[in-house]
Amino acid sequence: MKRLILHLGGSIGRSTEVIEALKEYPDASVLVSSEGGDPVGFYQNLGITVKHDTEAWDTVTNFTYTYNFIKNNYNPDEIIVVTHDWHVPRASAIANAVYLFRGIKLTFRPYKDGSQNDSDIDHLWMDRLRALLWRLTGVLLFHGTTYDQRVPSRPVRANEVRL
Repeated sequence: MKRLILHLGGSIGRSTEVIEALKEYPDASVLVSSEGGDPVGFYQNLGITVKHDTEAWDTVTNFTYTYNFIKNNYNPDEIIVVTHDWHVPRASAIANAVYLFRGIKLTFRPYKDGSQNDSDIDHLWMDRLRALLWRLTGVLLFHGTTYDQRVPSRPVRANEVRL
């Protein structure tokens, strides 16, 4: 079985869970999807080869922007998603919308450090709908303030729409 470990976000703490997953699946590849932090340097210092996707800047783009890259470069049977425990409900809602009926098993490995964050139910449903819309139409909607903060730093893609 071909496995890919997908490290969401720039949190170095999540790297500890990725390393545990690599102990279980030493043949797995690792992809970091993040624009922040330096998990890549952390892995390189340990002699672990990783690919780094810097295009993603929210949880929806962690899955939508990486989908074709993952399919074309890894074609995995399983993606092991590593993120914080509080982030798993939202990440799994988005990932399941993007990967539904694609023949790839999704497994989530939560990193627990006692922190809390933004996994409110409204955010979860909005992001799930954004992912489903992308899946059905190829259009990626962004929240106005998030779009305004992030997009000026890079070219706008043809399929990106500000709410």
